[in-house]
Amino acid sequence: MIPLTCDESPVLSNRWKRHLLGLAVVCACVVFVIRGPYRAVMNHGLNDLLSPYIQSSAFLHGQDPYSCQSLFSYWPDQGLRFRPDSRQFIDGSILVRHGIPTAYPITSLFLLASLTWMPWNVFQLLILAATLLLFGAAVLALAAMTNMSRVQRTGFVVFALVFAPLHTGIGTCNLAVLAVEAGILALWAEKIRKPFVCGVLIAICVGVKPPLGLCFLLYYLVKRSWRISTVALASLAIMGIVPILWLNLHHAAWISNYTADTRALLENGTLGDFTEKNPLRFGLVNLQVALYPFVHERYATNLLVGVICGSLLVVWLVLALKIKPRDEFACLSALAVLTLLCVYHRFYDASLLIIPVSWLFAKARSDRVAALGLAVSAAFLVPGGTLLQNLQLKGQLLTGIEKSNLGQSFVMGHAVWCSVILVSLLLYRMAVPSPTASPYEPLRP
Repeated sequence: MIPLTCDESPVLSNRWKRHLLGLAVVCACVVFVIRGPYRAVMNHGLNDLLSPYIQSSAFLHGQDPYSCQSLFSYWPDQGLRFRPDSRQFIDGSILVRHGIPTAYPITSLFLLASLTWMPWNVFQLLILAATLLLFGAAVLALAAMTNMSRVQRTGFVVFALVFAPLHTGIGTCNLAVLAVEAGILALWAEKIRKPFVCGVLIAICVGVKPPLGLCFLLYYLVKRSWRISTVALASLAIMGIVPILWLNLHHAAWISNYTADTRALLENGTLGDFTEKNPLRFGLVNLQVALYPFVHERYATNLLVGVICGSLLVVWLVLALKIKPRDEFACLSALAVLTLLCVYHRFYDASLLIIPVSWLFAKARSDRVAALGLAVSAAFLVPGGTLLQNLQLKGQLLTGIEKSNLGQSFVMGHAVWCSVILVSLLLYRMAVPSPTASPYEPLRP
């Protein structure tokens, strides 16, 4: 065997690095396809997109989109084989059993209504294709905005491809992923000096998923980007006023049903309930899940979360307004994590964390705080709470720790505490910018 010379070793070493990175990308793509779009295509039953599709169709016909009767009347023919028993529509039990009709805001149904002329199967594939296309655009935009090196970009792409909240959102066809993608592309539009496009994209993000999109709007208001904020608020006003006038024109009394749907979502043991009434509560990522095992009372838990998150928001505002951090992406990242802690959010809503993850990836090599934050973010590479929850429901958790207050909070709700640590690290970095921090300046066209 001929020994390698000193000049040849680095070449081979770099070649092996490229091969390993390429292999990592391929493996991550396989995981992404199986866990995300493949699950979506192979699911021939109920998913998170069907109810908004039906409700948007009812809205387009001037009917109450939050009524169980409208849900039954406009159920697509392609989905009749998995339509629940008609008695559930009559007595309203479908709301508790399946969480439908959903409490999506009227702005979301207004945005979807123009596409409901399509058959359900075509509509589903179109939304899935748009989600996948915008996913690629959003990941590349984040990599560009945070000025990653080539190796960092590759690592970030791998991380994004195996990021479990994105898998869950795409696999269930939930609109949360589309909302997050619209918000990220709004950031990119500002970066290339397209304020009108940025404002419209923020309005779409808020209109589709207000609990996710409001952090983008607040960020630009605090940043005093008045042109972007004005466009976003004006667009939102149009998205809200037009559908309300449309339903009032058709005398559809929808407000009472919307209120009932929202209350059922949060309090009656359905998807958003964080108490023991909901066996699926550990699929939530809001702070209530981690604190309720110690408080054991719904109102007191919400009050405590309000005090904690309100205090953190005040800290964020002080840092954002008075200190004016040199790295504005850290500012947005901290607000994104804080958004997830305040109110009802399921695991797929944690797709929003891809924004702070991009900043952490860009800074981790030279910043220990960012490196620690990236390590904490790795907890979201698997749907840990849901996995533990399923094992608990099947009786396969033999330790019994999940039955104790500490176990329910810190083991079953570990993702929530990871978010708490992450927002603390980001607030610290806002207060004490790293020496390598650079201003977030829009690029020149």
